[in-house]
Amino acid sequence: MLYFLAFTREWFYGSNGFVFKQIPFTYLVGFVVGLVIVLAMIAGVTLLASNVISETVQEQFQTQQNQIANSAARQVEAYFTQLSIESFQLSQNEAIQSIARRDDNDALIAIGNNITENGRFGITRSVVQFRLDPDEPSGLAARRLWRPDGVESDVIPFTLPDGAMQALNEISLAGTESGMIADTRLFYRASRSDNPSSATYVLITPFITRSSTVEFLAHEIDIEAAMADVLADVIADLDQTETGQIWIFDYSGNLIFRSGAALLAGTPADVFERREIIAINDTTSQTYQLGDTEYNGTFSPATLLGRKFIVLVSRDSREASELIAADLRTIFMIAVGAVLLLLTFAFVGFRQLLREIGERQEQSSMQRATRTLLEVSRALNSTLNFEEVMEEVLSELRKIIPYYSASILLLNNRGELEVAAHQGEDVEQHANRIFSIEETAAAREVITSGRPVIIDDTSVDPRWSAMEGSDIKSWMGLPLRMRDEFVGVLNVNSSKIRAFSEDDIEMAEAFADQASVALQNARLHDRDVTRFERELALARTIQSSLLPTDEAFNFPHLQMAFESKPARQVSGDYFQIIPLPDGKVGIFVGDVSGKGMPAALIMAVLTTALRDEVVRYREPGALLNRLNERLLERLLQVQMNSALIAAIFDPEKYEIAIANAGMVQPYWRTPTQPWDFVDVGGYPLGASQRTNYSQRVVKLPPGSMMVLFSDGIIEAQDPRGDFFGFERLEALLETFPPDIDAYGARDRILNAVNRHLAGQDAQDDLTIMVIQTSEVTVGAVSTTNGATPTTAIEDSTNLVLENKTNVITVLTQQLSASEPLIDEEYVMPRENVEIFIPSILGFEKVARSAAEALAKQMGFPDEKVEDVKTAVAEAVMNAIEHGNLEDKATSVTVMMSASDEHLEIRVQDRGRQIIPNPLPAPGREDSTRGWGLFFMQNLMDEFEVSRSPEGNEIRMTIFLNGANSSEEDVAKADEEEWVDESE
Repeated sequence: MLYFLAFTREWFYGSNGFVFKQIPFTYLVGFVVGLVIVLAMIAGVTLLASNVISETVQEQFQTQQNQIANSAARQVEAYFTQLSIESFQLSQNEAIQSIARRDDNDALIAIGNNITENGRFGITRSVVQFRLDPDEPSGLAARRLWRPDGVESDVIPFTLPDGAMQALNEISLAGTESGMIADTRLFYRASRSDNPSSATYVLITPFITRSSTVEFLAHEIDIEAAMADVLADVIADLDQTETGQIWIFDYSGNLIFRSGAALLAGTPADVFERREIIAINDTTSQTYQLGDTEYNGTFSPATLLGRKFIVLVSRDSREASELIAADLRTIFMIAVGAVLLLLTFAFVGFRQLLREIGERQEQSSMQRATRTLLEVSRALNSTLNFEEVMEEVLSELRKIIPYYSASILLLNNRGELEVAAHQGEDVEQHANRIFSIEETAAAREVITSGRPVIIDDTSVDPRWSAMEGSDIKSWMGLPLRMRDEFVGVLNVNSSKIRAFSEDDIEMAEAFADQASVALQNARLHDRDVTRFERELALARTIQSSLLPTDEAFNFPHLQMAFESKPARQVSGDYFQIIPLPDGKVGIFVGDVSGKGMPAALIMAVLTTALRDEVVRYREPGALLNRLNERLLERLLQVQMNSALIAAIFDPEKYEIAIANAGMVQPYWRTPTQPWDFVDVGGYPLGASQRTNYSQRVVKLPPGSMMVLFSDGIIEAQDPRGDFFGFERLEALLETFPPDIDAYGARDRILNAVNRHLAGQDAQDDLTIMVIQTSEVTVGAVSTTNGATPTTAIEDSTNLVLENKTNVITVLTQQLSASEPLIDEEYVMPRENVEIFIPSILGFEKVARSAAEALAKQMGFPDEKVEDVKTAVAEAVMNAIEHGNLEDKATSVTVMMSASDEHLEIRVQDRGRQIIPNPLPAPGREDSTRGWGLFFMQNLMDEFEVSRSPEGNEIRMTIFLNGANSSEEDVAKADEEEWVDESE
């Protein structure tokens, strides 16, 4: 083997050793050992295959032998069954039936014809017709005797055993008494009369003669000739084998037939005792030894006319192996040839492989680096959390460059480098560290040059500022970019001098680029998340500002308890309580289909429209019809709708009129009537333009109660998915005592829903309002602040309600809805229009009506007209309340300028209070403030605020064909204009 290795090394490397001396000799040893292992594996596989094939062939060999033995047994049975049938048919011949001597010749002819026609001439020794005769020495008297040679004789040529004579006597006696013979054939081993030591076999058929005597027809059979005849095909098949043989034993265990190539080797009787052979009842395989040869024998029993015979088929056990010996040798030669071919190709291929190892090592290194960077890229992009990304950057960096410690330094707003993340040994030294750009000369060089910087020995490099307790000996800094700006440094520290090579620089630079992208994506994601969260918070604040925030809306005739719990940050549910100038109270509960800022803005529009239209349409059905007509196109555009239940309570009549647009029907009871639901319904607002909402008037005498709620109450699900449902709600209502107030009813319902939720969050918004009527002293009138008003309005400035959200609500008594401020037939001029509005809240409707008429005349669609009305009203109210501080001696100037493309509106006040710059974020200091300016900017295409000591001016422009500015410009303007002063 050593000689072979030496020769192989010489062949691979060459005589001068100039080929691949860089390849270790152990490679070659490994190659040769590998070839030996492969050769051993091939030999093992070949041996295993040989064993499997041998076992398979042995099984097939045994199965074939079993089939031969069974086939032989069945053929013998069929053969002798046919002989018995032929004997019976011969016994029924008329000549045989006759006992007259004149018929003897015919009987012999009939016997001869039967033997000849059935082809039994060669196996039949004689046919004897006899009867029992006690006077004869043998007990038998032959009447007729047929022999193949034609020799006539009256002597029966065989002697039956004693058992046979007894059976014949019983048959004869039974036949004589009954006159009939059962279908019986007997088969015996007899002895020859002329040679008692010689055995013969006799088939006996009893029959009744014409004279009603019992006689017997006996066929003496040459058993060996019969077996040779019936088993001719089996013997032919066995003769084709070298060792195949067949043996047949009679019911006494006597060997009666044998044939085959190995008869001289002995007989199975030399091995098996007769009782063992006779005891075989099923096909059985056994091996036995005859001389020096082992045979595999199959014993199969055959039943001949009630007697059991045994057929034995045997062959030399080695014959099966010899059948496949040639095939196994062929397989082995093929395996050897394959090994030699493999060795040849292996040597050639290995030599070529060695020639390419050098190049492939370099390529492999590059591929590993690429794969590592790919894995790093995947890992870095597995999260968008900025803090997690920074930690992931440092963790993945260790896979590329082992380090003592590493950190990420980011530039803050003051131009300082701040440790944003750190991993490694010197954690304490980097904890909460902020470095000025002057004290980190190496990092400053990285940022200014935009290239990696390496310090091989920090102890001698003047650019390095040592940290106490840190064991940093060499340093590598990598620039971190976000877009085209360098924002920080990736520090890689080692506790060894000159730890970083040029390859490390290339890998680290590629890694830094990946890390920069990941950090940029994470920071953008954080900004998006922050913006989204602020938007949700803003939407929630808008929603909260549009809803009543306390329970001060309790009137002498009504006690009201309400609560709204959003399932998420922003709810789709809303409700309003609006006192009306005629003393009635509007009660509204709704549900906008949607979430977030779109739902909040739709809710603001709905609230504005509701407060605007309720003073014109005092019937709930008509009010819903008007709201659907007014808001349909806008709701269809944004693919939203709103369910709303509208109710107007008349305290004088103690009646409440209810119309329903898609909300759950409310429940009510009176002191004399149990709980029931108000059967009124309809499609949600914005679902269809073909709606006609009807209303129902319900009497609510003092002491009555009504529960209005959103579908979130009914659809609350427990952890098993069961709904709270109407049945639970109705059962709960039935438990309310007569003296329960609105607050107690509300709390009981909400507590029951919370228990049903079993600690999990509600699946939908939960909104509930409970109203309870009470009896008051005649003449009392309800207000929102508990004051007692006079029955007449003293002047035009006395408003019934001022909405705290600055979304305008009702008119004064003099500016009632039934008398429009501007005649519908009045045509606004297309040139500049200037209106002076007194600084009294309520007169903003004058400017709003004028803007509505001008916008409609210009051809603005209905939803744009609604935007103009809302923006103008908000601008004028802002000027009255903040710019002029509601000084009645001052006025607000509204200028409207119309052109073919746009409508421009300017609102000027006297500047008693300057609009801050920049605009404060709405709802920051007070959730009810700041929304007017927010609505104006979002409803109009252009919005600008001018500030001066002389006053404030709000300029708003809306275009007939859409906004003149791109969405990007608007977004940029929003970002620059609205500033959260708390940051």
